[in-house]
Amino acid sequence: MKLSFRGSALAAAALTLSMITPLGATTITSTSVSGWLATVTAGSAQDVAFNPNPNADYSNSQGYSASGFTFAGPDGSGYYLKGVYFSGNSLQTASDSAAQLVTTTPAGGATALLFAFTSSPSASGYILSLSDGENFNIGSGTHLFGISVSHPITSATLTGTPGSSVILQGMSYGTTNLTLDSTGGVPPTNPDPGSVPEARTVLLLGSGLLFVAKFRRNVFGLCV
Repeated sequence: MKLSFRGSALAAAALTLSMITPLGATTITSTSVSGWLATVTAGSAQDVAFNPNPNADYSNSQGYSASGFTFAGPDGSGYYLKGVYFSGNSLQTASDSAAQLVTTTPAGGATALLFAFTSSPSASGYILSLSDGENFNIGSGTHLFGISVSHPITSATLTGTPGSSVILQGMSYGTTNLTLDSTGGVPPTNPDPGSVPEARTVLLLGSGLLFVAKFRRNVFGLCV
């Protein structure tokens, strides 16, 4: 019995660990149009038809939509997103610590995105968070930031430092020229891994099975 239980626990742990598939994701970042275009399939880059009304209030969950993209400004328990003119028609978020600019991509996601942005007053830095869990710290003097990812991204969240409103001035999108990650299936699919359990979570589960085996051995004296 003791060998059967221990063996079963080890087998279960091994099976669990064997289910871990490294994402092997590749992400390239750029701070210039030319740098971003170098990571995009030729002819695929397009500008979002970005032209918010500078006098409009988009402070709701629907936000502002253009070219299949949706821009919203979650701000704590509500929303705050205004159309403003800032070297062109732009979108401005709130300025407190809960303020975010969330961009949701069209169905199926996007593999290359380029953001043009600033802040008022000037932020000391920005953070761009992708739906796959990647986070990028962006310097205060950076006003163009592009990503090219080897799997589709379904959303991106841009935040500034508290006290500064993020102002989105424009956006472009395209198809990455990176080789896409294969996640299996017939045909292989490439979903946003943000919806897939993290490998470390599965690893903890496998380790937990080993702990149970050790606990039972020590408490019940099932092992010599």
